[in-house]
Amino acid sequence: MLTRDRNWHADSAEVAHSVDDALALAGGEPVSIIGGAEIFALFLPIADRLELTEIAEDVTGDTVMPDPRNSTDWRETGREGHPAEGGAPGFVFVSLERD
Repeated sequence: MLTRDRNWHADSAEVAHSVDDALALAGGEPVSIIGGAEIFALFLPIADRLELTEIAEDVTGDTVMPDPRNSTDWRETGREGHPAEGGAPGFVFVSLERD
C-alpha cells in the first residue's frame, strides 16, 4: 500500500511511502498499479505497459486521467470489445506498450 500517511497500517499490509519504497517491497517482481490519478501519475514515467478500460458511456466524475495515447510514447497492442449487457454499458479493454 502506497500512502503519505506515516501512521496508516492494516493487518498483513506492507506499507510504502514512496515509489522507490513500493518497488523495493516488490523485490523485482512485476508490479500492477491500481489507484487514482495521483498514483497513476507517479508510476507512469516508469511504466512499460498500460491496461485501460474504456467505458462506452459519459460518466460524471471529479478526476480525469490524461489519455496516454495522446503521447507518441505508447502504442496500442491489443483491444477487446464487450457489448452493453443487462443495463451495463459496453466497454473495451485496451493494452498499450511503451515504444
